[in-house]
Amino acid sequence: MHSAKHTTQDKDIARRSWVMVDFDPVRKSGTSSTQEQLQLACDRAKVVWDFLFHNGFREYVGCISGNGYHLMLPCDMECNEKTDSIVRDFLQVISMLFSTEEVEIDTAVFNRARLTKLYGTKAHKGVDCEETPHRMSYIKHSPARIVPIPTEYFEKIVSAFKSPVNVAEKYNNFGKRRNELTFQLIDNFTLFYLRFVQENKSHENKFWTYN
Repeated sequence: MHSAKHTTQDKDIARRSWVMVDFDPVRKSGTSSTQEQLQLACDRAKVVWDFLFHNGFREYVGCISGNGYHLMLPCDMECNEKTDSIVRDFLQVISMLFSTEEVEIDTAVFNRARLTKLYGTKAHKGVDCEETPHRMSYIKHSPARIVPIPTEYFEKIVSAFKSPVNVAEKYNNFGKRRNELTFQLIDNFTLFYLRFVQENKSHENKFWTYN
């Protein structure tokens, strides 16, 4: 099998239909997640959806990626520099608020030509063993009718924070250096809500468990 000489680029994409929030358990590179790590990703996705629901979001498709969780948010955005910035900043805000030492929300998946897993296929990372098995990816939850989330709702999440006040070099959990925008929370009610949700452990249901 030969690699393609020409692949899809950002400029080839005319519209966005989905914004993906990717919850990736922190683990050794090139390995599958443990059952515990996968469940932590599902739990983190539930916390983020509670926050988004509080801010007007009403539809999502939830998927097990094989090693983590994908929160797929339906949208209908014309592709241009403005919407690219909205999606990029949205993911950065969500990651800044909700990434933990155990689960990282990937901010690199904002680009238009980003490929993701074909659900129904198996994730093959590392050695397939009882502790870190290779798993099938699949759609865990899908609404009866998918309605695009207005672009203004994504902008609302970003606009709840001031423009980046500085760019700080930080080290991520794998020890690699990256540039990360630092936002300042200005919505006191949202701050209260975040603290409440992250401390509340009663928000469990079948959409957020691996089994």
